[in-house]
Amino acid sequence: MYKASFVAIKCFIFFALFLFIITIGKSTNALVDSSVKGYQAERTCGYNEICKEEFRKIFRCRCPTYLHCRSSGKYYNAFCSITENSGYIWLQKPYELQRTP
Repeated sequence: MYKASFVAIKCFIFFALFLFIITIGKSTNALVDSSVKGYQAERTCGYNEICKEEFRKIFRCRCPTYLHCRSSGKYYNAFCSITENSGYIWLQKPYELQRTP
């Protein structure tokens, strides 16, 4: 009887640990923002180039598909970066040119 309950406890702990590991792998600490619409110029940014300046409502340029426009927070300059799991991610829509004030 004790052996059966010991095995059941081991199985429960193993299953709980398995679920914990799966959920850690899927979680990200990134915040995503799609409030910025429009571009200053129809141009593609390079790696680690500023794609959005702080406090601006439009992007300077568009990051390639394999890069993300990422910043440390909402009120910081954003750079084209490969990392998408941390920081503040600015979603970039297709080109929609706007005049700068």
